[in-house]
Amino acid sequence: MTEAPQGSDPSTTQRALEALATDAKDPAALHALAHSEVLVPVPDEGPGPPEEGAEQERAGSEESMMLPVMQQPNGDRLVPVFTSESRMGYALPSVDRYRKLPLVLLANAWPSDEVYLTIDTGSPGALTLSAAGVRTLLGRSGG
Repeated sequence: MTEAPQGSDPSTTQRALEALATDAKDPAALHALAHSEVLVPVPDEGPGPPEEGAEQERAGSEESMMLPVMQQPNGDRLVPVFTSESRMGYALPSVDRYRKLPLVLLANAWPSDEVYLTIDTGSPGALTLSAAGVRTLLGRSGG
């Protein structure tokens, strides 16, 4: 996997997710999550068809970035991000590259009201946010 630059401690972010599972309005946990860095998978662009249900969506920001979007069986579209390499490897074993980004940057550039953010999908304490939830989290980043 790509080596991650220095940044927020994944265990701090994971503890914030665990606290939010108990109390969704925990201000300390929301603050920690808003200021955390996450791993954004970068799918291989090799020959052949893309993985089933996978697509990319351009985030709406000055600094353009492509976000991986996964289509769920119920039609929901999710951008998966992870707090650690091990959690990403468990959920997406075929992905071996990622970008480490501040969660606030993703929230600031969120592409659509139709796309959800899921943090640590497939892991205990996973959290899924609507576009409005992502923007609310961004609103907490200033404090």
